[in-house]
Amino acid sequence: MSKAMINGEPLRWARERADMPPEQLAKKIGQKTDRLVSWETGEDQPTFKQAERLASATHVPFGYLFLPEPPKEELPLPDLRTLGSKPARSFDHNTADLLSDVLFKHAWFVEHLIQHGHERLPFVGRFTIDASPVRIATDIRNTLHLADAAARSPNWESFVRVLIDKAEAAGIWVMRTGIVGNDTHRPLSESKFRGFAISDPIATASVCPPIGEIHPISQ
Repeated sequence: MSKAMINGEPLRWARERADMPPEQLAKKIGQKTDRLVSWETGEDQPTFKQAERLASATHVPFGYLFLPEPPKEELPLPDLRTLGSKPARSFDHNTADLLSDVLFKHAWFVEHLIQHGHERLPFVGRFTIDASPVRIATDIRNTLHLADAAARSPNWESFVRVLIDKAEAAGIWVMRTGIVGNDTHRPLSESKFRGFAISDPIATASVCPPIGEIHPISQ
């Protein structure tokens, strides 16, 4: 069979982006680990069918494996994720694909609201980065009418539900998901995905895990 002249660096990038060690990816495509390693080092090349399986298993376009070097993925949103006290590692393929999917749906939603005469959200852009955190927190509490919500909530799960309801009532689009799109075989890793927000004057959005998958911050 003819060999697919892929490059090892993009293959290694695709595997690491998929958060899979060599032995896991090798098993996924029905190959031995040392053979996969030989493809990554350039000592050998897979067949076209094997290369297609690699692209499918790592969720990257087939053509990416033929690039001279890994593509540079730039996030369209600020990456403020942390894991404990340390910045989180780079996005994995599931989180990156979720982000692309949500941004596509958000763009459609914004256009839909504009066509129906939806007004701008008054709280978007109200403060600058130099504003007092206390003042911002107070404004959030007042905007979402949270004065008594914490006191009325018997536990943190209940408070999260109240917070989501209040946010939606204020015009914030809240999406809760633990998978990529509708694919139950692509769960989102807690170490990679804790949620993200899209600041938009027409449709500010918040994307977070389902309530049952949200864990309180350690004291």
